[in-house]
Formats: sequence, structure tokens, C-alpha cells
Amino acid sequence: VSKLMEDYTSESTLSMYNYSTNSETHFAGLAGVETCFTLFLHHAADLTSFTPSDTTLDEETVVCVWSCSSSRIQFGLDSIVIDTKNNKIISHTISFDLPGWTLINP
Repeated sequence: VSKLMEDYTSESTLSMYNYSTNSETHFAGLAGVETCFTLFLHHAADLTSFTPSDTTLDEETVVCVWSCSSSRIQFGLDSIVIDTKNNKIISHTISFDLPGWTLINP
């Protein structure tokens, strides 16, 4: 998680949406981003089958479609907006399908 945090700032926002439970949770700032990744990676701990299937990027945005069957995620989508002045993530949305799991905003 600490390595992931290097890409975010105190102004960053991160949203997670689970299609299977229709739940959405929002986090802000470094503490929020760290909490989000800590909780998510606790439940999706086995990343051995993580497979990006399509990635599109330009100067300010990254969109990645992925799956991770080892953590029961058949479909995932990340969309990221980057501040080109400091090359840090401004906004990050992670959407996925993980049956029976809801991330609770602390």
C-alpha cells in the first residue's frame, strides 16, 4: 500500500463501485486512499491472476479493464485522472464485480 500512496496527494479522491452489490464508497486525501486500498486488498488479497485485458492512456487519463479470478473478481475497471503538473493522481475510480462484498467507508 505504501508504494501505491506515492502516486496520490492530499487532494486526491478515490471512489469504488461494486457492480454485484450496487455499492459505492468515496475516499479523499492520503488517509482515505490508504484506508481504501488497505480494505480492498485485504479482501482481494490473492492477485496472482490479475490480468489487464485492455488499457488506454494519454497524457491526463488512464483506463484499464482487468480481471482477477483468484480474488473472485471477473470484471474490473480503473479510470484515473492525472495532474500533469506533478504527475500525481487527482481522481481514481475502481469499479468491479465482487459478489457479496461491500466496502464500508470508515
